[in-house]
Amino acid sequence: MGTKIIAKKYARALGGLIGNDLELGRKYLASMQGVLELFGIPKFGKILKSQAVPKTLKLTLLKYALEQEKAELVVVHFFETVVESGRIDMAPEIIASFEEFLEECGGATKALVSSAFEFEEAQLDALKKQLEQLFQKKIEFSKELDASLLGGFVVRIGNSLIDFSLKSKLELLTKPSTI
Repeated sequence: MGTKIIAKKYARALGGLIGNDLELGRKYLASMQGVLELFGIPKFGKILKSQAVPKTLKLTLLKYALEQEKAELVVVHFFETVVESGRIDMAPEIIASFEEFLEECGGATKALVSSAFEFEEAQLDALKKQLEQLFQKKIEFSKELDASLLGGFVVRIGNSLIDFSLKSKLELLTKPSTI
C-alpha cells in the first residue's frame, strides 16, 4: 500500500474522533505542528525515521514535542499508536492528510494556480467562481509564478490538473502524429 493511502487512513481515523467539530480538529492540527518541527530538524528527523532507533526513544522525543505544544491527550495517544505501528516516519504525510481531511470537512479545497504572469484580481475571481462551480466546493487559492509555462496557467486541485499553458500546447504540437 502506498504511503499516501496509509497516511490518509491514519488521518481519517483521527478525523473520526472529532466528529463534526472542525474547531477541535484545527486544535489537534495546531498541536501537531511540534511533530512537524521535529522532522524539520535534520538530526531529529533522522532519529525518527531510523529503523535502528528504539520506539521508546522516538516516543520520548514526540511526547516532548507534543508537551511543548500543549497537545490534547488524544493527539499524544494518536502518535503513540503511530510509533507503536512503526509508521512514525510517515508523520509529515499523516499530518498533511489530516489537514486535507479538515479542509474537505469544512467544504474548502486548496488549489495551486501557476501562471506565467501575475493575475489581475478580477481574473482570479472569475477563475475561482468557475472552479467552484466545476468542483462543487469552496476553493482557496495559492498562486505561484512559473516563467517556464511561457503563457497561460495551470491549476492543481487535489488529483486534478487543468493545464491551459502555452508550454503544454507547444509540446503537443511537437509530438509526432500517430495517424
